[in-house]
Amino acid sequence: MAHDFSEEVANDDLMSELFTFYSDMRGGWLFVPWKRLHDIKFDISTLSDRSYADADGAYLEEEVDMKLFEILFMERAKRRIVLHDVDEHVSSVRTKAVLHDFDWRSIMNGFAEGFI
Repeated sequence: MAHDFSEEVANDDLMSELFTFYSDMRGGWLFVPWKRLHDIKFDISTLSDRSYADADGAYLEEEVDMKLFEILFMERAKRRIVLHDVDEHVSSVRTKAVLHDFDWRSIMNGFAEGFI
C-alpha cells in the first residue's frame, strides 16, 4: 500500500508537507517515502536500528531519526512537516523489517541511476 500523503498547505513563510506518524504506547515513527529521502539527499546509513522499512519507504523512530529528518527537510526542501497521526494499540510498523536489515541501498541506487 502506497503511503504518499504529500498534500501541500500554507504555513507561515514555508509550505507544509503532510507525513504520516504511526504510534503506539511504546513509540512512534514518521513514514517517509524513499523518493523523499532521495530528494533531500538524506544519508540513510546514519539512521538508528530503531527505524523500520518496507518497499514504500522508511519509518523513522521519533526520538533521534525523525528529528534529524525534520531538520534536514526544513533546510533542504524548504518545507515544514505536518503530521497525520495514526495511533494503534500495537503499531503495524513493528511488523516491518528493521531498516538496517532491509535492502534500502538498491532502492536508493535506482533513484540515483534514474530507474525509479
